[in-house]
This record gives sequence, structure tokens and C-alpha cells, in this order.
Amino acid sequence: MLRLIAFDAVFFLIPFAVYALYLVITRGSLSNIADWQAKTIAALAAGGAVLMFVVILIFIQFQGSPVDGTYIPPHLDDEGNIIGGHFE
Repeated sequence: MLRLIAFDAVFFLIPFAVYALYLVITRGSLSNIADWQAKTIAALAAGGAVLMFVVILIFIQFQGSPVDGTYIPPHLDDEGNIIGGHFE
């Protein structure tokens, strides 16, 4: 679960990183407050949300269980170790 949240956070922040890189290349600095207006931040957040949504859809599409698989619930093995639930 933590991996999914980390991936989502990274993909949400990509538009901000690209914009910051653009500002550094074109203006040489990130400190100009006029470059970080609320409208710009809102557009970057919307772009990040769309990108994050697309990534979530891709994860759902390609990380699913096999259609004909059988679910094996979590259980203990002979040595007392927990075996997580999985599909076979």
C-alpha cells in the first residue's frame, strides 16, 4: 500500500518538478513570487491529479489477478511463518 501511495505522490509532483525545471532553465531562479501564482499552482495540481488518476487506472488494469486464478487466503506454513494471500 505504501508503494502505491509513493507512486501516486511522485506522479502528482511531476508537473511541479517540470515547471520548476523550466523556471530554472529560462529564468535561472525559483525565487520570483510572480512565477508561482495561485492560477499556476492550481493548473499544476490539476495536471498532477489527472496524471495520478491515469497511473492508478494503469495499475488497476495491469496488476490485477488472473481471470482463472484461485485465491489462496493468508495462512501459516509448517514453520509458523505467515504466507500472504495470493492467486494461483
